[in-house]
Amino acid sequence: MAISVEDRNIIDKYKEEKQKQKGLIPLTKYQSEQQEIIDLDECVLPSFPSGCFPEWMENYVKAVAEDTQTPADLAAVIGLAVVASILSKKFKIEGKLGWEEPLNLYTVAVMNPAERKSAVFSHMTKPLLKHEAEVNKKLKPEIAANQIEKEILKNELQNLKKAASAPKKSDKTNQIELEEQARQKAKELEEFVDKKPLRLLADDVSPEKITNLLSENDGKLAIMSAEGDIFEIMAGRYSQNNTSNTGVFLKGHSGDMLRVDRVVRGADHVEEPALTIGLAIQPEVLRKVMDNENFRGKGLTARFLFSIPQSKVGSRNINSNPIPEDIKETYFTNIKLLLESGQSLEEEQQQETRILHLSEAAKIKSVQFAQMLEPRLIDDLEVVKDWAGKLHGAVLRIAGILHCCELVGIYNSWDAEVSEKNFNKAVDIGKYFIEHSKAAFGMIGMDKKTKDAKLILKFIKKKGLSEFTKRDIQKGNRTKFRSVKDVELALELLIENNFIIEEEKTVIHSSRGRKPQNKYIVNPAYLNDKK
Repeated sequence: MAISVEDRNIIDKYKEEKQKQKGLIPLTKYQSEQQEIIDLDECVLPSFPSGCFPEWMENYVKAVAEDTQTPADLAAVIGLAVVASILSKKFKIEGKLGWEEPLNLYTVAVMNPAERKSAVFSHMTKPLLKHEAEVNKKLKPEIAANQIEKEILKNELQNLKKAASAPKKSDKTNQIELEEQARQKAKELEEFVDKKPLRLLADDVSPEKITNLLSENDGKLAIMSAEGDIFEIMAGRYSQNNTSNTGVFLKGHSGDMLRVDRVVRGADHVEEPALTIGLAIQPEVLRKVMDNENFRGKGLTARFLFSIPQSKVGSRNINSNPIPEDIKETYFTNIKLLLESGQSLEEEQQQETRILHLSEAAKIKSVQFAQMLEPRLIDDLEVVKDWAGKLHGAVLRIAGILHCCELVGIYNSWDAEVSEKNFNKAVDIGKYFIEHSKAAFGMIGMDKKTKDAKLILKFIKKKGLSEFTKRDIQKGNRTKFRSVKDVELALELLIENNFIIEEEKTVIHSSRGRKPQNKYIVNPAYLNDKK
């Protein structure tokens, strides 16, 4: 029912009296019609697009979200990283002739404490850990035999060295033979391949150990964690003088050759490393990441796909439905099929990486996406153009992942082209990450307009201004705003977020003959806020 003008006047008068009694700045009739203030750091972000995953994956993501009472975004983003970690090194996707992308991803979900991040990670990664344990159980006797064989070689070499270094003086021929045998045995030992346990996942490990694990696991590894410790490691936790060590993380995403020389163990060499990272971190960790100029300058943060799910804390149902067994079993089965697809992880020698190709319709969509994205790099995405510049490649990777997830269990189907439908779904996911990543970068790497708006708000509150002009702001902050013009964009943002309104009918004239200026009225709700 609409409120009459008379009733509105009574309500306004009552509000004004109550404000006066509380010693607060009174609301005028004009001011009382202002909308509620929208925090400059607050934005409504889209939910993870439903229907993008194949049914078996979509059902499990929703079931995990229901069971844990967490936003589906969290399980979806972790699920993407899980599947990416499996498919990397098995497949690449061709964007165009001469441009191929691996299928590994770096994803980060940003959530506060007590959001049950660990529970979701456990559900999504459990089939990987199960597979790893099963394979290593089978490999255990082979690894033991392998190491015995290596010890025998070492002993044989040692005996040959001793015999060659202390020959009988009269037997020169035998000495030459022993030396040659020692050289051959040394070569045999040098070329000996150690059989190692399978390692799919890692957590709190140094960059050097990551390189070592990549070398031992055919160049692929996933770092999955419900904490942000890996960023501290990148920043230099394990390095001398706390200097950052980002090389393995930069090259592990792009697939550039990785080589680390060591004094003790020699060199670790990985031809095309494929590192996958899936994290869930707290906002404070993200702020530190975005504050790190080295991370941004080297392009590390630009490699991550950020998600900031809407919290369900305060509305969670304690009697949530558990994950149905049939949905869980299907997820576990299909993850195992993906693990065994293309080439088996148990094989000592990996087969050549398969190349996925876009259908003709998908190629057109890929070009259209690039054409849509390019002008935005100097428009609304300019403040994150380093990140957005890698988005087309990320969308291609996601399209390849969706393609493989759709074909899982279908015999001899890996040569099928990536469909227009799956590319469109990848674009939808990419657009989701655009909005969330913009918000993530904005948590610290704010654009100039937001920074200026916050500076103006501090000035208003410090001076207790209930109204002002552009010139008042400029004169009070000369070191920041060299001219009145510099203030305008920030004021527009404050108007959009209901901190101020521009009262065009009220004009302030300057005694020096300057152009009259409109007056801005400050929302009393901001001045009355004691924060």
